[in-house]
Formats: sequence, C-alpha cells, structure tokens
Amino acid sequence: ISIADIYEKNSNELLFEKERGSGYPVNKIILGIAFLLAAKSGNLNGYRPKGNKDDIIKSYIRQFPNATVTAEVPELLTPMVISLDNYAVLIGALNPKVYKKLIHIDQNNEYKVHISKITEKDMQ
Repeated sequence: ISIADIYEKNSNELLFEKERGSGYPVNKIILGIAFLLAAKSGNLNGYRPKGNKDDIIKSYIRQFPNATVTAEVPELLTPMVISLDNYAVLIGALNPKVYKKLIHIDQNNEYKVHISKITEKDMQ
C-alpha cells in the first residue's frame, strides 16, 4: 500500500472494513508506518521513533514519493501485519460486535470482567 495514500486519509477512518464500525484504524496504521520508517532509517530511541510521527512520514515521502509498505490483511478481523524490509508491526482491528460477545461485566461487581473463549466462527 502507498504510504502517501494512507497518510492523506482521515485518521478516524477504518480501512478494510468488514462491516460498519469494524476495521483497522488509520491512526494506528499511521503510527505503525512511522515506526517502520524510523526503524529503517535508524531513528529509533530504543523501541520508540525519534521525533514526531508526522515529521517522520513527511520526510520519508519527500525522499521516496512512491514508497510503499506491504500489508497482509487477514480474511478475519485479526491483527494485520505491515512490513518494510526487515521490520514489521501488528495492527489490531476494531470489532465491537465480537467484543460484545467476548467481554462481559460481572453483574455483582462492575470492576470485574469475564472474557469468554472465542472461536473463528465468532469472528465472522
């Protein structure tokens, strides 16, 4: 996918939506791409990019206007993998329909949650 195309999208948008409200948040994808670009250019401070994500991406796009990253988008809304050379990030999907099936608040204690086992069928 084109870095410039992703960067120009609304940060609140969801990519690769399966249904309304379920997909991969552009703002998280942009953060992941900024990490990849910082890692590739040696601009990491430990595991964090040095500098602002916008500056990192804009600088890279100026140098390489046709730059792309590889995105492996699964059929189900499980984490997608975005990679650039030897670096990769996982981006989790928003999937409120599944979250409602998976997480339940305890009726006797509002601070206690129960997490149900989930299957591939639940993800569809």
